[in-house]
Amino acid sequence: MDNIKLLEQLFSFKNGLELSISIISIVLGAYLHSLPKRTNASILTAGFFYLLGVHFLILILHNIFQLATFNYSIFFLGSYGPIVYLITSSILEGEKTIKKRLITTLAITFAFLIFYTLLQWRYRGMLPHIFILGFVAFSFFLFRKKGVGSINSYTLNWLKQFLLIFGLINATYIGVYFAAYSNIELYLSTKIPFTVLFLIFLINNAWFFARKPQFLVSNKQSKLQKYPVLAQTLASKISELMQEKHLFLEPDFNLKKLADSLGQNERLVSEVINEKFQMNFYQFVNDFRLKHAIEMMEKDEQRNLLIKEIMYASGFNNKVSFINAFKHKYNMTPTAYRKSLEI
Repeated sequence: MDNIKLLEQLFSFKNGLELSISIISIVLGAYLHSLPKRTNASILTAGFFYLLGVHFLILILHNIFQLATFNYSIFFLGSYGPIVYLITSSILEGEKTIKKRLITTLAITFAFLIFYTLLQWRYRGMLPHIFILGFVAFSFFLFRKKGVGSINSYTLNWLKQFLLIFGLINATYIGVYFAAYSNIELYLSTKIPFTVLFLIFLINNAWFFARKPQFLVSNKQSKLQKYPVLAQTLASKISELMQEKHLFLEPDFNLKKLADSLGQNERLVSEVINEKFQMNFYQFVNDFRLKHAIEMMEKDEQRNLLIKEIMYASGFNNKVSFINAFKHKYNMTPTAYRKSLEI
């Protein structure tokens, strides 16, 4: 009786995990589908997550209501591999190659489905996962064949982890499949970790999309990534200019003035600051201004200056902006910081 209750609890837990996978997958698909400028890569990736979400939803309904024994899973499992391969191809080879790859991929998939349907073998249920692993392998082969070209590093990192973890999931499931033929306890003991791995896969993808939402829409390398020496040289010049000429002390200092001082265009300078200093222009300038304000507070001869005077002397022209920026960086107000120096 205790074993039956434990099994019921494990099944409920497994269903809960699968429901989470379904919801997250559909949300990811909807998010990618909502992007204002869609590419083949983003459309295919959205389709992949939609398919995954519907697959797990049907799986849950099947487990709960014991639906008809029609092998619906082969439709989904036969689709994942080709879609993953087409995503890889559209990113590495470009949008125009998708039609040529699509015809070949559909032909291979159709042949596999016929073979699977006609085959009479006890363990044929693991074949779709081997089929998926084959397409994952072909996807990695494209990396070697085509190289990374002008694709930006963020997109490549996402694609590699996407292929690696999805391949690992399907390799793991082959073990889960064999466990199902042993006993139900062993099956559940392997099925739940497998489901958790799927959940980690989705959370990891969500993290990539949250950090840089548009990376599948625009995955080409920027000028800075193509010419790293130029980026580093320009970053050094920016730092030198800010530290030696104290341009940040001018209240009306802006991106155009900095770009003019460097003899570069505003967009390039902004990209350098974003990539090399990991902040936008205003955060970058405020960082220098706040350090200058701290230096003024710590000098004995300037201890009598009002906070407002230090604010203006550091390049700020708005008290609220100054206090908010100070609190964000130092977790206290300028007044509290000054008082801490007196202790």
